[in-house]
Amino acid sequence: MVVFDLVYQMVAKPEKGARIEDVLAILGSVGGYSCIVGVLDGFTRSGTLPTGHQLVVGTGTDGNRYYFGDLPNQALLESHLSLLSLTLGAAQSHGGQVSLDKVHDVMRHVAGTVGRADFGTPRIAEPHRPRDLPFNYIKHLAPKIFDALDLYEVPTDKRASAIGFAIQRAIDGSKDVLDPTIAADIVTECAVPAAKFDPARFHVQMAR
Repeated sequence: MVVFDLVYQMVAKPEKGARIEDVLAILGSVGGYSCIVGVLDGFTRSGTLPTGHQLVVGTGTDGNRYYFGDLPNQALLESHLSLLSLTLGAAQSHGGQVSLDKVHDVMRHVAGTVGRADFGTPRIAEPHRPRDLPFNYIKHLAPKIFDALDLYEVPTDKRASAIGFAIQRAIDGSKDVLDPTIAADIVTECAVPAAKFDPARFHVQMAR
């Protein structure tokens, strides 16, 4: 509730409220980003290095690093309390047409656009397209959301789940004004690329 209320107030206009598509895009972007932040912070705190396919680093054609691997995918999709598991569950409970096939399609698209100009651009048609890109949402809003989570002592490896619950709140509250299928699509299109960004690009202090 704290995270949802914070993001809602960030984008709300006087007497108009907040555009739910932007709330979902912000939560999806920062939630996806928190997946890789939590993984990297975990290695920093433990002093260990990733093995096998736990974490794979690639360099895009733009010269920036991008992260892939089993650990960020667990936080993003593959665990019971992962960001997208919570998102898809909420959408499905309200009749949304969701599937892992759709998520995997987004993952393939994201992997195929790494380092390109269109990387991280949500494939959401008007009138539901978010007003900004995941990169910008992370750059400008992630520190505020992370500060709120720190205030409530949410560990970095639990941030994705906390934001996933905020997404559930957003989907539950908007089911009568936004098709839950579209809501899940917005979150997925923002979260998947956001989980690949190198935190060094945002100059955010990961460990508190």
